[in-house]
Amino acid sequence: MSYCTQQDLELRIGTASLRQLTNDTWTATPPVATATPKAGGTLSGTFYYVVTALGDKGQTLRSNEVTFTSGATNKTATLTWTAVATATSYKIYKSSASGAYTSPSLLVHQTALTYDDTGSVATMLVGTTPTDASLPDSAIVAAMIEKADREIDAYAGQVWSVPFVVGSNCTFIPSIIKQISIDFSVYNCFLRRFSSMEVPKQWIQLQKDACTRLEAISNQELQLDGLAQVSSDEADIVAPDRILDFNNSQSPTYLF
Repeated sequence: MSYCTQQDLELRIGTASLRQLTNDTWTATPPVATATPKAGGTLSGTFYYVVTALGDKGQTLRSNEVTFTSGATNKTATLTWTAVATATSYKIYKSSASGAYTSPSLLVHQTALTYDDTGSVATMLVGTTPTDASLPDSAIVAAMIEKADREIDAYAGQVWSVPFVVGSNCTFIPSIIKQISIDFSVYNCFLRRFSSMEVPKQWIQLQKDACTRLEAISNQELQLDGLAQVSSDEADIVAPDRILDFNNSQSPTYLF
């Protein structure tokens, strides 16, 4: 059980900022797609498509979504999209529901800028799900939270039974532990993008304050109510070196 959640981090710095810090999708402008009916084919019903570009820097965000509805004779969807500079190939995703492109939804992977979906491909391919521009990467956020919680346990474990598990060794996660976890996690997210000298000053200070509170907890200067305390010979977790050099006070300011 983590001491904080992705929602806590989004409330702390905003969803857009968390996305910028954790989403590694290629930031090139995605393709602009169109869908045109064409005679022939076997498609029946309404289908939705998005396109992504691939290159040395990875995969772009998905394109605008286009819709095709079959007619009496027009049962082929001709898909076209704009080229993306330095892209080497493109992936076309297909769904019968708007916005639903969870794998398997990959229709084709090719280099050309047009594709006729005649309905001949009955089974979608397994592939990476095209990324929505507005979302943080949940897996990376979880990893940053896990790293923060390990740092907390390394300090608090010298005095308290860790990890803190509600219903086991505590009745609730102390608010100070949750706040430290949030601040550590956000700082870890910043370190994915910037060096320690480039992290915004406010987050350097918050990280410093969090470390100070953790040291006070490990020194028993701050007490955590309702938790199981361990004796010094039971504590086998060694506090790590501080992850930030507080003597480095200069850093540029970013708008996060």
